[in-house]
Amino acid sequence: MFILLKDNFDKIDVRIVSYILPFIKKNNSFIQHLKIIYMKHQIVFCSLLFLIFTVRCNESVILPENLASQTLQLKSATLSTNFYVSKTGNDSNAGTILFPFLTIQKGLNAATAAGDTVFVRAGIYAEYVTFNTSGATGNPIVLKNYGSDAVTIDATGSRYYGIYAHLINNIVVDGFTVINSTHYNVYISGCSNVTLQNINSQLPVVTSVIYNYLLNPSSTTWNTNINLINCNALNGGYGLYISGGNNGVMVTGGEFSYAYIDGVNIEGQGSDPSLYAQNIVINGAYSHHNGRQGLGTFGVNYVTFQNCHSAYNAASGIQIEANSSNTIVENNRCEFNCRGGGYANSGYETGIWVFNSSNSIVRRNITTGNQTGLRFGSVTNFQAYDNLIIGNNFHNPSASPDQNTSGVDFSASTGTFYNNTLVGNSASDSKLGSIYVYPASGSNIIIKNNIVVNDGSDTSLAGDMHFGQDGTSTVVSDYNLVYNANRAVDIRIVTTNHTWSDYKSLTGQDAHSIVADPLFVSTTNYQFQAASPAINAGVNVGLTSDFPGNPIIGLPDIGAYEYTALVTAPLTTYYNTQATATATKNNCGTGYIGSTVSYTVAAGKYNSTVSQAAANSLATADLNANTQNYTNANGTCIVKPVNVYYNVRMSATATKNSCGTGYTGSTVIFTVAAGRYSSTVSQAAANALASTYLNANKQAYANKYGTCTLTVTTLRRY
Repeated sequence: MFILLKDNFDKIDVRIVSYILPFIKKNNSFIQHLKIIYMKHQIVFCSLLFLIFTVRCNESVILPENLASQTLQLKSATLSTNFYVSKTGNDSNAGTILFPFLTIQKGLNAATAAGDTVFVRAGIYAEYVTFNTSGATGNPIVLKNYGSDAVTIDATGSRYYGIYAHLINNIVVDGFTVINSTHYNVYISGCSNVTLQNINSQLPVVTSVIYNYLLNPSSTTWNTNINLINCNALNGGYGLYISGGNNGVMVTGGEFSYAYIDGVNIEGQGSDPSLYAQNIVINGAYSHHNGRQGLGTFGVNYVTFQNCHSAYNAASGIQIEANSSNTIVENNRCEFNCRGGGYANSGYETGIWVFNSSNSIVRRNITTGNQTGLRFGSVTNFQAYDNLIIGNNFHNPSASPDQNTSGVDFSASTGTFYNNTLVGNSASDSKLGSIYVYPASGSNIIIKNNIVVNDGSDTSLAGDMHFGQDGTSTVVSDYNLVYNANRAVDIRIVTTNHTWSDYKSLTGQDAHSIVADPLFVSTTNYQFQAASPAINAGVNVGLTSDFPGNPIIGLPDIGAYEYTALVTAPLTTYYNTQATATATKNNCGTGYIGSTVSYTVAAGKYNSTVSQAAANSLATADLNANTQNYTNANGTCIVKPVNVYYNVRMSATATKNSCGTGYTGSTVIFTVAAGRYSSTVSQAAANALASTYLNANKQAYANKYGTCTLTVTTLRRY
C-alpha cells in the first residue's frame, strides 16, 4: 500500500500526507500486514482506493514543488485553495496543476472560499468571465495569469462582457488582455474592494457604443474602493467610464488612447448631486489621441487628477465641468490638444478647462501647444497658481475664425490667479490676449505675481492682457511682470487698447507691476538669471513653494519659479521609463514560503526638469519604497515543500543455518524493494533504514525460505 501511496503522492493533498507520513515511518510492521491483506484482496482494495481519490478530486491538487505561485495560500491564518486553468485542460478535471480546468469560468465557479486563487495558463480563452463569489477583507478571491503567461479573454461572439462582477466584494483580477466584447470589456457594478491590475483592454474599432472599462453602480449599491493599477485601454467609446454611484476609485498609471469619446470620463448620475461620483483619484495616467477629452468629469465631487499626461486629444486635455466641485488638478502635462477630428470637431478647446464648478485648485501644471492653455468658465472660488502656460497658440484649420487662442481666459468666474508664467501664448490673429477676462461676464478675478511674456496677438485686436472691466467684471491686478520683445506692451480694456502707462493711470491697476525683460535662463528655461527684475518683486499671497517645490524665501518672486541659483540647462520635462522590481513575500507564517511578485511603475508616472536620470530615480525610489509592501499585500503564501527521500533497491545473500546435522543450507537472496523506506533528512538516511532492515532480516529470511540438502559424505576404502 505504501508503494501505491508513494506512486500517487503528487496527487494527494499535502495536508493528508503531512498526517500519514509520520505514522507510516513509525509503523512498518503495520504496513507489512496491510501489504499482505492487499495481496489477498487487490480488487476490493483498488476499488476502495479509487473511491477515495475520486472524492478527493473535488479539492485542490497541489504538487510539493518549490513554485511560489502553485500551492496553498495562507492569509489571515486561513488555508485557501489554488485552482488552475489551461488550454489543455478539461472542465471535468479537478482543477489542479496536473489536471486543470479548460475554462476560466469553471475555475471561478470552483473558487468558493475567501482567499481562493484561480491561475490561468497561456492562451486565448473564447469566453466571458463572471465572478459569482465574494472574498473577504484582506483575503480576496484572485483571478490571475500564471507566472508571466500571456492570457487573453476573447469575448468575440456577441458576448456583452469580457470580465463581469455584480454585487461582488473583495476580488482581484491581475494580468489579462481582454478583447472584443460587444458592450464592455470589463464591467464592475455595485462592488467593493476590487483591484484590477496589469490589464490590457482592446477593442477592434473606435466606436461610441463599446467601453473598455465601466464602473457603474447597481440599482441599489455603489461601487466603493475600486483600484485600477497599470490598466490600459485602446479604441472603443471610452477608455475608462466611471458613471455616478462610485465612492473611492483610485487609478494608478495606465494608458488610455484612441477612444471615440474620452480616455477617462467621470460622470454623475442624473442631476442629483447626492448621486454624483466622489473621492476619485487619477494618478499617473497617460491619455492621448481620444475623440474628445483626454481626462474629464461631469458632475462629480472631490476628484484629483495628478501626475497625468494628456496629449493630442481632439478636445481638451483635462476638462472639469457641470458641477464638479472640489476638484484638484496638479502636476499634469497637457500638450498639443484641441486637434479636432473624430467626435469633437470644434477647435475651441483647452489644455485644462474648468467649467461651472466650484472650489477647484489648478496648480503646478504645464500646458503647451493647445489652443488655450487654461480656461475658467462659470467657476466660483477657484485657485490657479504655479502653472507654466507656454506656447498655447494652436488654431485648428477646421475651426471657425472666431475661435481664438489665448494663454488663460476667465468668464463669469471668481477666484485667484497667482505666480503663473505665461510665455508666447495667443496667435497673431487672435482677438484675445495672454490673459483675457470676458467683458460683461460678471467675473471677479485677482491676478498677482504672474509673468506675461511675448504675447503674439495683433495689437489692433487684443493686448497682452485683455480686461472686460465694464462694470460687470472686476479685476484686481498687481505685482505682475509684462514684457513683449516684439512690440510695445499693450493692454486692452473692453474694446479699447491702451499703452502701459495709460492703462495704469486710467484703472489704478498694476501699480507695483513692471515692464521688463524677466531674464529667463533661456528661451526654454523659465527660471531666472541672477539679475532678473522678477526676483523678490512679488507680494505674499500665501504660497509657500514654487512650481518645482522650492520654498519661497523672503518676498516671493514673480512667476512660477523662485530663484535659487543660475540654471544653465534648458527646461525640458523628462518622464520616467517603465520600471519593474520583484520581491518575495516575507510575512507568511511558519511552515510557509512567500511567492515572488513584480511591482511596476508605469512609464510617465514621474517627471523631472533636471534630467532623464532624475525622472527615473523617482521611479526607482517608488520601487524601493513600495515593492515589498506591494508584494506582501498581493503575494501568496504556500506550504513549504518537504523533500521526501526513498531508499534504493537493495539485496544481500545469506545461507540458511537452521538445517539439522548432516544437512547443508542453501544461499538465499533477500531484497528490500525501492521506496519501502523514506526520510525527510537525506537519501543516505533513507538508504540506511533499508540497509538496517536488510541486515536485521536477511538471515531470518534465508532460514525461512532456504532449503536443506543432505550432505554427501564420500566413504574411503581401506
